[in-house]
Parts: sequence; structure tokens; C-alpha cells
Amino acid sequence: MTECFLGCTVGTVNKLTEVRALLERAQQQGSDFVVGYCGYELAAWSADYEWYARRVAPGQTCGSMAGSVAAEVVAPPSAFLGWLKQARQAHARCQAVLPGQWLAGLKARQEAALACKPWLQRQQQQGDRWQPPNQAEARRIRAQEARQAKAAADRSERGRCTSCGTPAAHLRLCGGCKQVQYCR
Repeated sequence: MTECFLGCTVGTVNKLTEVRALLERAQQQGSDFVVGYCGYELAAWSADYEWYARRVAPGQTCGSMAGSVAAEVVAPPSAFLGWLKQARQAHARCQAVLPGQWLAGLKARQEAALACKPWLQRQQQQGDRWQPPNQAEARRIRAQEARQAKAAADRSERGRCTSCGTPAAHLRLCGGCKQVQYCR
């Protein structure tokens, strides 16, 4: 289900609600990995959420704004900073016990979330109200989004045969040049 505001679809509100519920369950169950991932995901969504939240009066519910059944009060920037802090603490606990390759996903989400941190801190200091990012903040956030998109594309390309282009679960490197991947 997505939210609509002035004819625009705003799915981030529902995703935020679902991930918040997952974060709470993970906290209750003591799952640091899921707490870290959800916290970083929430903080990274703050730039998308801001567009919607600025149009809602403080204390107003999302349901009353968009006509949905959701009755979530709009989360302030400080809530996103709180989720980021929880994620960093959970990530640190994971680093102490999990192998490095398991943490690659958390590290990628951490970088996206940290790109929003200075902007969230500024908003918190200026009354904890949603404001659009200034030019420097917007550039930092968009640059991080571009890096993430490139990394996702690179991961996708690594899973393709360089000869036929078919996605393949099992690829091998050329014995000579160690670069060309081919299907079995």
C-alpha cells in the first residue's frame, strides 16, 4: 500500500512503518544484525521521508494527511538520528562476533545513512522540524545514492558471463588473464 499526497505516490511512509515494526521486534529478540540493518535503512530513508513530512503539520498523523488507515504520527528528524545511533551500536556488537563478509551489507547501509547525518543534526538543532537539505547536504546525499546505484550495478555485472551476458550463479575466471568470467 502506498501513500498519496497531492497526486504523488509516497511509498516510503509505509516502508518506514513496516521497518520500524521489524526494528522493534528485533530489539525485543536481541538480534543486533537486524537492528543494525533496520536502523541504517530508516536513517537512509530520511531524505525521501522529508518530502512527505514537511507537508504534514507537527503531530498530525500520516493517515489524516493521506487518507490511509495508517495512524502514524510523523517522525521528527531526531527519531531518525536515534535509529542511526541504535544501528551503529548494534553494528559494533556484530563486528565483535561476526565474520567480515557478513557485515558487508551493514557497511553499505551505514554509508548511506551517514550521508544524511549532518543534515539530520542541523534540523534537530533548529527545532527538530523537517527542512529541505541545503545544496551541500543535497549533493552529499545524492552522491551517496549514486555510489550505491553503481555498486549495485557492479554486483549485477559480476554475476554475468562476459561471453554471452547470461546471469549465472556459477562463473569462473580465465586461467590466463584472471579477469574474464565465463559460464560452466
